[in-house]
Amino acid sequence: MGCNAQPSGYTHGYYSRLLPQLVRTWRELFGVRFAALVVQLAAYGSTDATPAQRSSDGLPLLREAQRSVYEAPPSGLVHPIDTADNGLNVPLWTPTTCGEHGGIHPRNKTEVGRRLALRLAVIEGVLPAGAIGEGPRPGSASQSGGVVTLALDAATSPGVALVPTADCETIGNVKQCCQSAASGAVSYPFELRLADNSTYIVASAALQGGDAAPAVTLAPVDATQKGPFTGVRYAWQGVPLCSVTNAGSLPMGPFVINI
Repeated sequence: MGCNAQPSGYTHGYYSRLLPQLVRTWRELFGVRFAALVVQLAAYGSTDATPAQRSSDGLPLLREAQRSVYEAPPSGLVHPIDTADNGLNVPLWTPTTCGEHGGIHPRNKTEVGRRLALRLAVIEGVLPAGAIGEGPRPGSASQSGGVVTLALDAATSPGVALVPTADCETIGNVKQCCQSAASGAVSYPFELRLADNSTYIVASAALQGGDAAPAVTLAPVDATQKGPFTGVRYAWQGVPLCSVTNAGSLPMGPFVINI
């Protein structure tokens, strides 16, 4: 993908159909039902500060299309959404023509490799039962009194926390990307969809429930937005600044779900 390439809905539709078929074809040709692992597109481009900018960003569409690999099990999707060349993981980052965050393939291959190894080890049954091999998975969402509760899968969400990504800037020696800044700039990774089914607003996020019943409570940052809400969107931008991770330091992948 070139520096300025933006996948369209047309590309997204083809990608989501061709990716699982590619895996099935390879298995047929080699005569082996191997595990298929896909590394999702990492943080890239510019931080989309507003919901409108996030909605027009094509990268999340392609990340969503990559989820289609699950249609060809055994398979897994590794999320490097919290790593980028402009972060602490790569202190010798050099600006490129591809924008402020460098290339689309993060140079921190060690962490990406660790996540691939964990996912494969769980799929192959190498690690003991209960081992964490992927980031938190979202469950169903419900709402009451203008507040949305997003359930999280208990098996993949022990020790769940909101953690600044590698691209979060330090403000006063503190990374504040998982909270509302005094300036009014909000970098929470969650958004709520309004009743028109097209408009999104930024939502604050609070973790609750503990490891047995983990969940995220979401409320509009703008108190004048009362809902009802029809969906939840997470990390739906080129470069998220805050991520949900678990005890294995594995991030949750981007998603959109209906309420």
